[in-house]
Amino acid sequence: MDIFSSNLLIYGIPISLNLFFGLWVFLQRRKNAINRAFFVFVLGIVAWLSSLFLFYYLRDPAWVLAAGRINFAAVVL
Repeated sequence: MDIFSSNLLIYGIPISLNLFFGLWVFLQRRKNAINRAFFVFVLGIVAWLSSLFLFYYLRDPAWVLAAGRINFAAVVL
């Protein structure tokens, strides 16, 4: 895997930024229900983007199928 490939940048930057902002909001007030709900929402987005990256990156059909199923499950979150 080329570390500077375009797909890694296209998916890696939004995954990192979403995770950063989700953690930042959550750590501001951990007991606030809105902050916790936002963090769970962001985790769903991160899982969705990560599985989408794996779906297009992997070559083995069994792993692609697993990534596609995880993708649909992450969208439900």
